[in-house]
Amino acid sequence: MQNKSDLFRFLPPSFSAYIGIPVFGILVAFWKWQYGDRTVPYQKMDLISGKEEIDQEEEMFLAAQRLLGPQPKWRRIWNSL
Repeated sequence: MQNKSDLFRFLPPSFSAYIGIPVFGILVAFWKWQYGDRTVPYQKMDLISGKEEIDQEEEMFLAAQRLLGPQPKWRRIWNSL
């Protein structure tokens, strides 16, 4: 039985770092071919509807955070997780 390093000795050491790039491209192309997925032009994207609800929820969250007062750094880090 051959050693694993003997089988792949012709490949550069950085080959394993870059093999994911073509694999990702092949998977994306297959997905688009299989499911007929098309990209949506940004002119047709709806980025405005629902923004008022998000803004209201953000205001309620920020008001609740202000009621808590100043917090130590470790608590801010813990709450961000």
